[in-house]
Amino acid sequence: MGTNYYLVKPSIEISIEGLDKKIKSCEILDNREEIKFLKSVKKNMLFPIDYLKNIIHLGKKSKGWKFLADHNNYKYFEKNNYEDYIDFLNRGYIMNNYEKRISLDEFLKISRNIDREGKLTQHNNSFIMFDIVFSHYTDFS
Repeated sequence: MGTNYYLVKPSIEISIEGLDKKIKSCEILDNREEIKFLKSVKKNMLFPIDYLKNIIHLGKKSKGWKFLADHNNYKYFEKNNYEDYIDFLNRGYIMNNYEKRISLDEFLKISRNIDREGKLTQHNNSFIMFDIVFSHYTDFS
């Protein structure tokens, strides 16, 4: 079990007003296929704003265990570059698998594995980067 943390990056935001403007401009250009597609998108929207999301696993904290971060094979940030890691975390919002939003500061507190004596604690098969313990593996199941 445990709590997984994710970065949620809204990658496309579509509003009804934006669709209406796009449909009007297509009507002027007589682009019937595009109009049909856009009207279909509008009809099937569940909310006024519909998001297609990128969800990226950041790590896991299990009961009795410290947080273990997921480096995602450095697909989203440069290895050993703290500023790049923070920039990556700022590209969306952080939430856990219970759908609770977490601030960046709160996430960094959770993710830093510093014990009561101020020492870093480390799991087996892990390494430390930015005072955060990262797993050598990317399978967190």
